[in-house]
Amino acid sequence: MRGKIDIFLPCSDVSTVSPLLSQLRNSRIIQQIVLLVSEDTANVGEAPENTRMVAVDNMFSSKTIRSVA
Repeated sequence: MRGKIDIFLPCSDVSTVSPLLSQLRNSRIIQQIVLLVSEDTANVGEAPENTRMVAVDNMFSSKTIRSVA
């Protein structure tokens, strides 16, 4: 049996990725969905069901890569 994977998605607006999140939740190989959001987005509200939000400063920064790792 194959292992499960974690998905890290850049996200500027949670409502925009909602259809994709629905599809990903139905996958048997995905263990966890993590949304990479700006600090402003992270402070707006809670993460959608079965997801987690991580606030990042810049999508391509070393700090972001370390957060993902």
